[in-house]
Amino acid sequence: MGACRNASVVLAVVLSLLVGYVVRDLNAVFGPKDIAFNDGACELLGGDQLKGGEDLTLWRDGVAIATAGDLKTTFRRGGSHAELTGVFAVSMVQAGDVPAGTVRKLELVGFPATSRLAGHGVFLSNKTQLLYVVNHGDELTRVEIFGIEGKSFRDLRLNLVGRIESDLIPWSSANDVVEGEGVGEVFVSIWKTTRTPKEFEEKQDLLDVFNILAYRYLPINLGSLGVLRCTGSKEAWTCARTAAWGIPMANGLAVSPDRKTLLVSCPLCNEIWRYSVGPGGNLTEVTPRIPLPYPADNLDWDEATGRVLMGTLPAISVGSHVPMELMAFPTQQLSQGSFQFESLLRHDGTKLSQSSAGVQYGEAMLLGSPYYRGLLLCHGATNVTTCRFCPGGCIAGGRCYQDPPVGENKTAGTCKNHGGEWCGA
Repeated sequence: MGACRNASVVLAVVLSLLVGYVVRDLNAVFGPKDIAFNDGACELLGGDQLKGGEDLTLWRDGVAIATAGDLKTTFRRGGSHAELTGVFAVSMVQAGDVPAGTVRKLELVGFPATSRLAGHGVFLSNKTQLLYVVNHGDELTRVEIFGIEGKSFRDLRLNLVGRIESDLIPWSSANDVVEGEGVGEVFVSIWKTTRTPKEFEEKQDLLDVFNILAYRYLPINLGSLGVLRCTGSKEAWTCARTAAWGIPMANGLAVSPDRKTLLVSCPLCNEIWRYSVGPGGNLTEVTPRIPLPYPADNLDWDEATGRVLMGTLPAISVGSHVPMELMAFPTQQLSQGSFQFESLLRHDGTKLSQSSAGVQYGEAMLLGSPYYRGLLLCHGATNVTTCRFCPGGCIAGGRCYQDPPVGENKTAGTCKNHGGEWCGA
């Protein structure tokens, strides 16, 4: 009886803590907010051409490449039911006689006529001029490898040069891909364990909730997902788990231009996990993990501006209360160990629901969505620095502090009812 009583007490304490943590997070979501959107100069593109443009990469001269997979349909019914999928070029700015906002589906040379392409994650290597695409279209998941042909928006096309398949990449499981040291090495993130549309429909949401509760509130890491390293050429590839395994959810990937740092977004954790890449592709985790204001989806290491760009996911869908935005932080902060997040663009979801990925070229920004039609092209959006509990942000380049610096006026920028976070100049 004593053992049972003690177990009951422990369970009651755990449940009390769990309820407390959940209430705290719900207060952060539903509490008072002054959300400022800056999407007035945004327009929806390609709504009749593509659906589920989940990931984006910047090619050249303001031309972006988008993968479309109609992922809600693909995951819940299978790729044969998906529509408006493929790989697309998007002109973010006017180039010659090509107007800004033009969308064109790309020709896939050598791609089997019997295959479908339902695109998910994408990575463009400036080093090898190869494009890697996670594809769920054939009721199995593989990574398609394309060579890039052409010099401009009008003549760009893709030539299939390799395909990666593995028993460690069951259908729907892979999310994103990046290149390692060069041709013959890639890293692939595994975000799901379900192998069929039926399993995805019946089990995945429950699994996600369980992992969130275990990791964020108890906290217990029951993660059984992570990153694979695949090596090979053409269609002869071998994949193996890396030291980046045991993550509750491995989603977007980004790799540094020197291929020495790998970033992995974990939406269930509200964190980015980072790893140093050693000889032979060996990964070693670098701590501390990077805490995020919102769950991050896709990551993009923007070499031109020295930033990591992040699409974001809604933790709880409550309409406009959950910001849909493209965020960034300077890569130099990876060595400093402290992080300030910049909001590049925040939209209210009426033009395009969600914001899974984004790229920036000058003042033009392009955002994608995993489930919905089209892409969002924006020009001249005002940058905003975002505090963790101040989703309204610090306008005009302000910084986010836990406490104001000595001599600063705290009352001017205090975030009310959220633990003293403060926006200052």
